[in-house]
Amino acid sequence: MHQAIKQSEIALLWSNPTVTWPGKNLEVHTFEVGPHNCAAFLANYNEDSSATITFRDTQYNLPAWSISILPDCKNEVFNTAKVTAPTTQPKMLPTGGTFNWKSYTEAPPSFGGWKTFAANGLKEQLPTTWDHTDYLCVTIDSNEAFLKYGQLPILTVESAGHALSAFINGQLAGIEYGNSQTPQFTMSEKVKLQAGVNKLALLSSSIGLPNIGTHFEQWKIGLNSVTLKGVNVGTWDMSKWKWSYKIHTFEPGPQNCAAFLANYNQDSSATITFRNTQYNLPAWSISILPDCKNEAFNTAKVTAHSIHPKMIPTGGTFNWYSYTEAPVSVGGTKTFAANGLKEQLSTTWDQTDYLWYITDVTIQQDEAFLKHGQLPILTVESNGHALSAFINGQLVGTAYSHGNLNTPQITFSEKVNLQAGVNKISLLSSSVGLQNIGTHFEQWKIGILGPVTLKGVNAGTWDMSKWRWTYKIVWFGGSSR
Repeated sequence: MHQAIKQSEIALLWSNPTVTWPGKNLEVHTFEVGPHNCAAFLANYNEDSSATITFRDTQYNLPAWSISILPDCKNEVFNTAKVTAPTTQPKMLPTGGTFNWKSYTEAPPSFGGWKTFAANGLKEQLPTTWDHTDYLCVTIDSNEAFLKYGQLPILTVESAGHALSAFINGQLAGIEYGNSQTPQFTMSEKVKLQAGVNKLALLSSSIGLPNIGTHFEQWKIGLNSVTLKGVNVGTWDMSKWKWSYKIHTFEPGPQNCAAFLANYNQDSSATITFRNTQYNLPAWSISILPDCKNEAFNTAKVTAHSIHPKMIPTGGTFNWYSYTEAPVSVGGTKTFAANGLKEQLSTTWDQTDYLWYITDVTIQQDEAFLKHGQLPILTVESNGHALSAFINGQLVGTAYSHGNLNTPQITFSEKVNLQAGVNKISLLSSSVGLQNIGTHFEQWKIGILGPVTLKGVNAGTWDMSKWRWTYKIVWFGGSSR
């Protein structure tokens, strides 16, 4: 596979893919730079049956759930499901006696350690641990005294998966878990609490997270809510209390250890003490310790000489130019249809700042606004950053975020002139200045996420958010930006 990717290197690095869908669960990505550099990836997403794709007048057979790589857009050199090595079919045989097996009990991690922090509310497990570990300890101190009448309070924990162990003052109080199909579960147990401070520790575990599939990195696991019922005031909702988080990692042996030290402060450096050694980290940097001891690299420590710019007056006027970007045409080949509104960044893969949302509205002759002249109102809720609305090819209005990238949400609301029959609503969503640093910057949501409504029709208000929309991914002048 690596050799196939290497053969496709020029086309992959110097072009943007053209994506086509030759059939159900079939997808083709073509990378092409000039007449002599072309690479193609043919995908069959059907998990049960093989498929034949015709690409550039040649047929290719793809097994179920596989991808074929064509470094020259002609010859298949690799398929993820075609293994040329000889295989041995296993055969089940009776053992002739009892079968020896062993069980292993994994020791629960301790609360101590350096990977600990505190925060208000419950954190989603995967981004907290960065999937470095399957274990997340949550510790809370309770200063409330419970009246001892023999009626034990009930601890209820709702989790998105996959397993949970609850401890009260270091003693196991209960275990609950989900399954691979429905990892969500609820644990509810009576717990014995003492007057004074009680330590509640919840160990959340994840098992078998997927590493393929659409948006597999956005799976949510860990705790959703924690309540305690049976106290003087009735029920405590502890979900927003201040929790301590402990991230546990397990090293594969004394000779195999690596550490990443991070300073997320964008303004000042910091000193981290790790395993009795101090490390200085410049602002907004990460240090890599391949052996958990020696710093081999830091993202902000550059050994090359740098030049500091100096501002010098020009001695006169400074020439500059403004450029108005022409509006994108609705034409193009990168078009698909789907039910509901799509998030812009995940639809365009950030290859362009523009995405058309297009749908048809059929107006019947008996609509009251056609007779009385009271135009209906089109309202569009967008996550940013700019929006232009067209009715039957005519611009009806524009809305945009007023210079604020932190709160880019906008609401567009205009009266629209609709005719009896089919009317085409075209919404052009534009993104401006998306950040490329910061925590989870790649998870920003932009574009028209809804609702999109039309108020003033006979039925009152149409919510078009779940209608069938056509999407067009467009660039300027055929370029990729």
